[in-house]
Amino acid sequence: MKIHKTLVAVGMAAGLILAGLLQPASAQCCPSGSKPAGKVSATGAASPADCAVKSPCATPSSAAAGAAQPTGSMTVVQMAASLPSCRTFVEAVQAAKLTDALSAEGPFTLFIPSDEAFARIPRAQMQALLEDPQKLTAVLMQHVVAGRMSSADMAAPHPVKALGGATIDVGARGEELLVNGARVLAADHLGHNGVVHVIDRVMLPGAAS
Repeated sequence: MKIHKTLVAVGMAAGLILAGLLQPASAQCCPSGSKPAGKVSATGAASPADCAVKSPCATPSSAAAGAAQPTGSMTVVQMAASLPSCRTFVEAVQAAKLTDALSAEGPFTLFIPSDEAFARIPRAQMQALLEDPQKLTAVLMQHVVAGRMSSADMAAPHPVKALGGATIDVGARGEELLVNGARVLAADHLGHNGVVHVIDRVMLPGAAS
């Protein structure tokens, strides 16, 4: 199928981009005084039933209840696949042929929108996204940061550079951890090549705040 062939090509290109942007030990933060790339903004309102993770400033242990313990066998993609609320993101990663790239040594930090977050995107907009491999890859890469960033690392507000090229803001507000205004619902799901955090909104490149 034509779309499948295009997705394969885009996935291979994204893999090369990942390899070139990775730093070996820490997340890519914007250097002091540097001009940040265009920010991405979150879309979709939080569900009243969403349970945000409290920041490390408020509690000694910031991981959400039931968060996975460190493992030497699962990649961040496999870890995401094991979480029942992350199925849409995993399917999108597979469709964009990014599984191998995100299963590399890394490390990576994934900010994964929940299935409910994806469901808030209008159906027509979501369908158009899935039919455009370049846009699909661009959206996914706005949720990936090079380096292993725990919830404790996110407590102090600061910008970080997504592998998609834009700058996103992380930090605590009161007892909540935020990623570009999206609440962290579950934190510190650790895989051998990175860490997964679940957020309550989808970050779309170029979307208005």
